[in-house]
Amino acid sequence: MNQKVSAMIGTMLILLGGAFMLINMAIPAAGAWVWQTWPLFIVAGGAMFMLVPFFFRQEKWTGVFFIPGMPILVTGLLLLVSNILNSWNIWDWAWSLLIIAIAAGLILAAFTTRILWMGVPAILLAATGLILGYCAVTGNWSDWVWLWGLEVAAVGIMIIAVGILAKNMVVRTVGWSFIGFGAFAATIMMALAGENSRYMTFVSAAILILGGIALVVGGLLTGKKSPAQSETQVSNP
Repeated sequence: MNQKVSAMIGTMLILLGGAFMLINMAIPAAGAWVWQTWPLFIVAGGAMFMLVPFFFRQEKWTGVFFIPGMPILVTGLLLLVSNILNSWNIWDWAWSLLIIAIAAGLILAAFTTRILWMGVPAILLAATGLILGYCAVTGNWSDWVWLWGLEVAAVGIMIIAVGILAKNMVVRTVGWSFIGFGAFAATIMMALAGENSRYMTFVSAAILILGGIALVVGGLLTGKKSPAQSETQVSNP
């Protein structure tokens, strides 16, 4: 058997055995039974996926194992807590953690494989998971009318990060556009859902019109400058 594979499996067995020992020491205090620790096998499966990129660091593609590893690991841990405490109602809100776990796996995979654009869906999923968790805990599902704008802004943050790492101004500009649109949409929708929605309709329309005028004027001014610049380049080869 390959040395790294042996070390990886051995590490997983050590972690699994240690977890069994610690949990079985705590079980009497929780009033649970040993058989209720069965989710540890799911935890072990997730841990096995997570260990692959650490033991095969030279192979960047192994970072994709983080994507299934994180949600499996989190699922096992949630099942373990629910089973031992006999408190299954935590799934009323904890299910949103699985979405965040997938996002975490994508982010880890993005940095490991150096495919940074994987971070865009990761941030979108993370924002969705956080918002769903907030709504599940508070019961304020109607807040989705404006919270979706924060998801757009979150994607913009990741695009800016990619633009900074790639030293690309265009990508950063796109990222700021996402943030601006997301923040604007969230603010306007929050206001429209309030008592002064009639007035905010006119305000938001005015802002959009002014923004459009600014873009058109900026484009015209840029167009007027470009011929002069080209003439300068021709006269000064």
